[in-house]
Amino acid sequence: NCKIMLLTTCLYLIIQVPASHLEMSGATTKEQSEGEHIFALVGVVACIAAFLGYLAYCVWDATEDKQLAAVIKGIDEKQIVLAAALDFILKSSGGEKEQSL
Repeated sequence: NCKIMLLTTCLYLIIQVPASHLEMSGATTKEQSEGEHIFALVGVVACIAAFLGYLAYCVWDATEDKQLAAVIKGIDEKQIVLAAALDFILKSSGGEKEQSL
């Protein structure tokens, strides 16, 4: 989640970099607004796209959590053996857990 936070923070730079450049160049307020409006539009579109992507990620993550909860319940009720549960974890994580196990 910290990677997502850092990436979304970088979206701020879409408008901030041109705004700072125009401010340092001594542009008037009108010149700044004319020079920044395209960057502001790009920033809004990028933020909306990032937000929708984050929502999709949250839905995907919640689905994976529900699957894991079902596996844990199956282990508690002795319907799933531990080896099958470990296999599920390895398959659902794309092999990332294999290194830590």
